[in-house]
Order: sequence, then C-alpha cells, then structure tokens
Amino acid sequence: MSHQARTLSEEDVQDILEDLVKQIKEALNCIEKVQNRPTLSQKIVDLELGVVSPLYYRLQRHLIDWGT
Repeated sequence: MSHQARTLSEEDVQDILEDLVKQIKEALNCIEKVQNRPTLSQKIVDLELGVVSPLYYRLQRHLIDWGT
C-alpha cells in the first residue's frame, strides 16, 4: 500500500478559507444568541455546542483531509 502526498492548490486553500469564514460567521451568530441566555449553565452549553465544537471539528476535518 503506497501513500501519495497530496499538495494543496490555490483553489483548495481558497475553499478551506471560505469554509472557515462561513463557520466563524455562524459561531458569531451563536455567540450573540448565547448572550441572551438566562443562566450560566445554558450559556456554557450553548457555547460548547454552538461555537467551540463546530469550529474544532471543522478545523480538524481540514487538517485530516489536507494534512500530509
């Protein structure tokens, strides 16, 4: 089984950047909603599920997909 290194093209990098910008904008929208939550526990859960986890997994996916 051979492994070929994959090189990123300018188009690949642009696609990744656009995807990450989209995810960051969604995270900002979620942060605005979190500020209106009445309790600290709701804020923490919403931050984890709406901001931290989606950004982490999106970045992780790109690293796995394009890492060499």
